[in-house]
Amino acid sequence: MKVVLINKYYYRRRGGETSFFDVKDILEKNGHTVIPFSMHHPDNEETPWSTYFVSHLEYTQGTLFSLIAKGLKSLYSLEARSRFSKLIEETRPDIVHIHNIYHHLSPSILDVCRNKKIPVVQTVHDYKLVCPNYRLFAHGKVNEECKKSLWRDFLHRTHKRSFIQSFAVCFESWLHRVLGSWKKGVSHWISPSYFVRNKLIEFGMPADRISVIHHSVNPLQQTEKVSNLQPKNGVAYIGALSEEKGIETLIEALHYVDTTLHIYGDGPHRTFLEHLANDSGVNDKIVFHGFIPRERLLVEIQKHACVVVPSRWYEVFGYVVLESYAVRLPVIAARIGALPEVTCHSDLLFEPGNAYDLAQKIFFILQSPERCQEYGLQGKAHVENFFSPDVYYLKLRDIYNKILDKSFSS
Repeated sequence: MKVVLINKYYYRRRGGETSFFDVKDILEKNGHTVIPFSMHHPDNEETPWSTYFVSHLEYTQGTLFSLIAKGLKSLYSLEARSRFSKLIEETRPDIVHIHNIYHHLSPSILDVCRNKKIPVVQTVHDYKLVCPNYRLFAHGKVNEECKKSLWRDFLHRTHKRSFIQSFAVCFESWLHRVLGSWKKGVSHWISPSYFVRNKLIEFGMPADRISVIHHSVNPLQQTEKVSNLQPKNGVAYIGALSEEKGIETLIEALHYVDTTLHIYGDGPHRTFLEHLANDSGVNDKIVFHGFIPRERLLVEIQKHACVVVPSRWYEVFGYVVLESYAVRLPVIAARIGALPEVTCHSDLLFEPGNAYDLAQKIFFILQSPERCQEYGLQGKAHVENFFSPDVYYLKLRDIYNKILDKSFSS
């Protein structure tokens, strides 16, 4: 089978890109031809297909005129449509599988697929299809106002707390909803969790066109890249430093439990968190490591007793949970979004935003090295049994075949 795999970034940037490259590897391992389509970027991985990639766009820089031009391009990119059309003409794929294409590539490429009668599958990585600001989260809490009207996101400045940027994303969402760009252009959606599937249906997406395939992690591949370190005291946070991640709760929990917090990652919230740690009097208990490359990170985190995922938003999946399990680390997670669906220890779930509850879970893990080791081994087995690349591939292949059969019969 020949598959065109599309994502606006062609380097491992966040969880969405991790999924994109994992799918690419899985398909190629199982004998399929994968043709990538993306945007030029200095950090991109090498590929002979990059000649078809669209120009690099940066929406936060430029003159007023250039920003307006980029805004129009994000609604419907003629460049993406033209370059993608040429790629399709040359490769003639059986199916197109898109990931994140918002803004930089735009739904213009869906028109090409519809005209060529090529079925399209989309893996969902956020709530953009139903919520202009992607996250169903604004001003420090879960926000589902867009269920009543997309324009409520504009009125409440839910995107970057800006009226202008909120208007831009609301207008984009409204326009493509009126045009039916997604419902007409996508044959089937793949949700990484039942929570996200149910949320999409709740907001009006067609239930019969949404299937669940949990993301995968290869535990053998992960452990081959790390040294055999024994867990030590201290807990780790891994990920973006942004307000929806709930790191404030984790910092507050240090008032109730005596341990060290190691924070791996960077983001717009870092300065605020550093000031919070200092003002709260727990600065000596926190180490900000910044961004660390993934392979080195998998070694570093094994120095700690567990990983904490203190999110306050509806997590779409929780890659960090599986990657921690893959290196035999237990995970303490907030009981929100897809996290309860992915974790295997219900006794390590805590109420989102409740620092005392979180502290109790941390203490529970720290007081017993044997329990820590046992939970880590159970986590690794959990990944092997339910989130392996082989399990993922069989489910993805079934969806591809189902869509292709439907396409041929129509």
